[in-house]
Amino acid sequence: MRQPDRYQDPDTVQDLLRTSDVAALFQVSTRTVSEWARRGRVPCMRTPGGQWRYPAEPIRQLVNRTEGSPWVDPTEPVAATNGFTH
Repeated sequence: MRQPDRYQDPDTVQDLLRTSDVAALFQVSTRTVSEWARRGRVPCMRTPGGQWRYPAEPIRQLVNRTEGSPWVDPTEPVAATNGFTH
């Protein structure tokens, strides 16, 4: 995986991931990640050139939330469970 881009914001500097980086982390296609971005389901921004960039830390938190579980759409809220299955 490539090094994250550095986005220079006057107030903060944050690491940004490319669509391909996010796709690799979630083991989905780049098209899926772009669709999540278009629907506002993952934190993202557009570069002046029109490319999607994703803040690294919130994306990593989503990945960690889904690790070790059967595939869970990271864009869906986590449902509270009482230990019973349906």
